[in-house]
Amino acid sequence: MITPADMPDRNGTEEMDLVPFLEGLGRDYRGWNGERVRQTDDQDLAVTAVFRSGGARISRRPW
Repeated sequence: MITPADMPDRNGTEEMDLVPFLEGLGRDYRGWNGERVRQTDDQDLAVTAVFRSGGARISRRPW
């Protein structure tokens, strides 16, 4: 399980808490509309989830 402590705190910015984001994806396992994005406050890292027929696609990208 990813915890906030697993995410680096860069330049004194707030940590990206992925737990609620991933829990929300799990709750909506039957699907959702649109793109869901969680990113660090300084926009160094973003995690994106999109649901399409057949399942969800989750990707990360450095900013």
